[in-house]
Amino acid sequence: MAPTNPAAYLQNRSDHPAQLFRMVTAGIIPGAMPALATSPVGGVNPYFGNRLNVTGNAAMTVNVDTGLVYMPGAAAWQGMYAGYNTASYVVTVPASSSTQWRSDYIVARQHDTAFGDADNNWDIVDVAGSFSSSAPGTLPTLSGNVVPLAIIRVVPNMTVTNGGGTVVDARVWGNLAGPLFTNSTALPPSTMPNGTMWVERDTNRLGVLLNSTYCYLYNSATLDIQEIIKTADETVTSSTTLQNDNQLLLPYQPNATYIFRCWVDYEGANVGTGDLKWNWSGLTSGTNLRYTANYMSLTGTFSPTIGAAVNLGSSTLAAGTNGSGNPVGFEMVGSLSTGSTGGTLQLQWAQNTSNATGTIVHAQSFLRLERTS
Repeated sequence: MAPTNPAAYLQNRSDHPAQLFRMVTAGIIPGAMPALATSPVGGVNPYFGNRLNVTGNAAMTVNVDTGLVYMPGAAAWQGMYAGYNTASYVVTVPASSSTQWRSDYIVARQHDTAFGDADNNWDIVDVAGSFSSSAPGTLPTLSGNVVPLAIIRVVPNMTVTNGGGTVVDARVWGNLAGPLFTNSTALPPSTMPNGTMWVERDTNRLGVLLNSTYCYLYNSATLDIQEIIKTADETVTSSTTLQNDNQLLLPYQPNATYIFRCWVDYEGANVGTGDLKWNWSGLTSGTNLRYTANYMSLTGTFSPTIGAAVNLGSSTLAAGTNGSGNPVGFEMVGSLSTGSTGGTLQLQWAQNTSNATGTIVHAQSFLRLERTS
């Protein structure tokens, strides 16, 4: 196969074939097709009309509502057709049996005489399955340039299609538009389809609409859920001067709220002789870190999590060590509310009592911030 001429949209050519424009449509709206495919998937456009919704009637017919559908060509490189329906459309369902079951498809179908069909029309039709002595019957095999819209479960002696479970939605969906480029004061309507995404130019945040709720995935500097796991041990020996941890630090944004969590795996000298003290640096003006912690006291007992005092990030606390080679751990859980200036939250720590046996904060300790607003 060689490059097919002409290419699309040449001003001085009048011989652009229809197949070329079908391939352009297929490339723009391929649907959930695999790589290396030669035929698109197509589907119902998720925006226009009532998206070809199929509903039952008090007769052996169904109504198909308004919408736009992309119908893939069955042959390789045939491309994709598009058809739209501007009013409720009635489709006849073949009569039921007195003793047997059947399952039908309601499909959008395109004919094309260039590929051996009898006409060039698109339509919405019932493709009937075979009758079966057991429910629900086998669905028919679809062929040609079709997109399924619904399944009709036909039971013995059925005379209406509006019974419960008769019409089953089977729509294949076309692509959603890519992320919309907007700003935080002009969000997409909450009535847009689930999965609609947007990028805010003023905040550089990425959002997604889920169940009519605005959800954020990313912000300008970092993930909304961000975490760091310590990859190497760090040791302080014979020093009670607070120093910044080499890895347990994360940036935060201004005017935001985060869920805060930190777990510290550490060891040192016998309890009461070396120990570990800590606090948090990087709290800008108006930024508050409040948390509770469950840690071993300087006498070797654990403070309770439930009902523990709320600690401020600027408070220096001390936890007991349990002897060299006997690591212990503690967890801090709370919230971070930031002021008008962003910053970097960083763990500071040292020995509580100077000791030649080093106090170690181990690898796999972690810090996590999850932005909520």
